[in-house]
Amino acid sequence: MANSFSSQIGILLAAAGSAVGLGSIWKFPYVVGENGGGAFIILYIVTLIQIITNTLCILSLTGAVSGLTIMGYNLFDFANFITTDVLIPLGALGVSLFTGWFVPKAGYQGSPLASFLYLVILRWVVPIALFIVFLNSMNII
Repeated sequence: MANSFSSQIGILLAAAGSAVGLGSIWKFPYVVGENGGGAFIILYIVTLIQIITNTLCILSLTGAVSGLTIMGYNLFDFANFITTDVLIPLGALGVSLFTGWFVPKAGYQGSPLASFLYLVILRWVVPIALFIVFLNSMNII
């Protein structure tokens, strides 16, 4: 590996960059989680995945990883699969579950029809239908 670097300073900078990167990926979330910032970890992981995805797209565009396949898809088809077949149905499922179970139902208690729509359709039918859509998009059913 040392033969691929043109100087010893390149080796030193690569080692320092690796150490900083590992510290960012492993130690920072641990310290934040231990000090009460556990909710920030979700945002950190999403941002990290976005940076990695953008870097892979740039590398693919330049031809550096043009032969890279993930689960039988090339890089752009995999990103399309994750977005349209995974994230959109799961996001819709999350929104429907939040709306059905955590939004106060005070506005729905006026008429029996509104109460039925809230209690049955919004809480049970919509999440089950969206879960079936998700399973269908993943070719499970």
